[in-house]
Formats: sequence, C-alpha cells, structure tokens
Amino acid sequence: MKKTVLVVEDEKFTRRIIVATLESYGFCCIQAENGQQALELLSKFTGHCDLILTDLNMPIMDGLAFIEAHREREKTLVLILYPLSFYRARRVKWSKRHGI
Repeated sequence: MKKTVLVVEDEKFTRRIIVATLESYGFCCIQAENGQQALELLSKFTGHCDLILTDLNMPIMDGLAFIEAHREREKTLVLILYPLSFYRARRVKWSKRHGI
C-alpha cells in the first residue's frame, strides 16, 4: 500500500519538484499552497496521511501556525522544509560575484 505525503509549499515550481520526486519513489501525494489550505484538505481527507512536508514561510498561514493547529487534531509526523529562498539568495549573490 502506498504511503501518503502532504506537501505544503506556496511556490508552485518547488511544490511540483517535491511531488514529482516523491511520486517517482512510489508515494501518493496531496498538495496545499499554505497552512490554511492544508488544514482544510486534512479535514476532508478520508485516508491516512503518513507524513507532512511543510515550508515555513507561506502566506495566509505559515508553517509553524499550521503545525500548531494540526497538532491539536492529529499527531502525524511533520518535517519542515527549510526556506529555499535563503539558498536562492546566496546562489544569486555568488553568481553575480563570479560574473555568471
């Protein structure tokens, strides 16, 4: 039986890459753009969510607020995705410094 992962990420491109990667390893994925949408999806979801991957910095409801609200309802394992914008900013700065 496939394990189900909820991916909560506001950046569409990043979310697609994560979902495609997980699905290539046989996971079933459900997706949300922010914490509020994730809570709504989970309240309607009839299956079992085995893992939640969430970004921290999102509009409407950020990752920490989502985790707090979700923990009041259920104890699914939650992994936090480190904000990728930090790495992008460093990569852009490095590229400019090296003329790329």
